[in-house]
Amino acid sequence: MSGDPKYVSSTRPINRRTAKKPRLKRATVPAGVQERIRVANAKRSLGPPLAELHRQSIAARTRQPAKPAAILSGTIATAGAVALFVGWLQMSVPLALLGIASLAFASALMFWSRRNSVAHKSRESVPFLIDPEQMQALDVVMEELAPHVSSDIVDRLKSLKHSLIHLERLATVVTVDENFTQEDRMYVVECVRRYLPDSLQSYLMVPVGQRDMALADGSQNATSLLLEQLQLLESELESRRSRLALSASEPLKRQQRFLQFKTRTR
Repeated sequence: MSGDPKYVSSTRPINRRTAKKPRLKRATVPAGVQERIRVANAKRSLGPPLAELHRQSIAARTRQPAKPAAILSGTIATAGAVALFVGWLQMSVPLALLGIASLAFASALMFWSRRNSVAHKSRESVPFLIDPEQMQALDVVMEELAPHVSSDIVDRLKSLKHSLIHLERLATVVTVDENFTQEDRMYVVECVRRYLPDSLQSYLMVPVGQRDMALADGSQNATSLLLEQLQLLESELESRRSRLALSASEPLKRQQRFLQFKTRTR
């Protein structure tokens, strides 16, 4: 230390702002929690469940804009309520009677519109190509499989789900014809009910440590075999989706031929 009494030296920081902050130790996450997080992330990577995609597709198809009758009845009811209120304020019997008549007419118009809408929906109801309960069962198997497979297989499962939803949507327009036969419909149904779940469950039955090992014949392992089966199923579904799309365009083609025929005969 120097002989000058005004001079002070120290090895410590001058103030707390310049002091080095001690490093905080990272809290260790228990292995069980880490595993639950990994499983949850794997399930999330599958995207929305097949059953949920199906519900969204149905909601998008059945959502309808407000009908003219409903708009008209609402307008008349509003005008009638205003007329009734003004008639009450001004003690005007004719204006009050006009408001009451308007409200009664609006109520009758609304009742007629709703009854026709219910009858129209009942006539348009089309049976599902795929059973929603079977979709839910397939979702359960997919979620069980997701934590144990690579991203390639997860992506293939997501693609299969979207192919099935597209097929279901087209099947509400076209049933069976020369392009999309009854056998094609049954293949799609059985793909959800048996083919795809059986492949996934068979893979889950293979012990974890043996899934990447060569099988007894030495040709492939369980993972590559599962991927190959998923690719085959997707190819078959894509082929049937093309046929179904061709059937859906047939009415438009018939109209084109009709218009061309009418043009030539003029």
